[in-house]
Amino acid sequence: MVKQKIVVADYEQMAADNYIDLIKFRFPDKYDIESNWVYHGDRLVDLAKSGTVDIFILNLNCITNSAENLNLNQRLEYSQGIISQMKKENPTSQIIAHSSWGKQAEAAIKSGADFYFVDPAKVEGFNELIKKCLYRLHKVKNSG
Repeated sequence: MVKQKIVVADYEQMAADNYIDLIKFRFPDKYDIESNWVYHGDRLVDLAKSGTVDIFILNLNCITNSAENLNLNQRLEYSQGIISQMKKENPTSQIIAHSSWGKQAEAAIKSGADFYFVDPAKVEGFNELIKKCLYRLHKVKNSG
């Protein structure tokens, strides 16, 4: 079985580790999880372009650029542009976006995110999103 690669983008290493631990517990031996503490938009786009990451879990509140500090509203707007660029570079990668503001869901989906949840994550809901991503990736890889 080919393992899928997952990257979690968050300011807080502990928050990223919680998602990684949950995935490892619920889906043992199915994922090659890269525990990157990535939150710079340019790095996320590079990872998408490389095609080496299958699933991105992005905290929209935390995505920023490497050149300047952005305030919350700027980060939320910036993250939408990053999602669009990531999908342009790698349309088959799955993006799960999340934030503590439910009103961001529509903008994230319009930007190209495949799924969205409002923080704090509900464990079963989060697991379902991972399963949906896995199913989509399986369909894409078997259709080619």
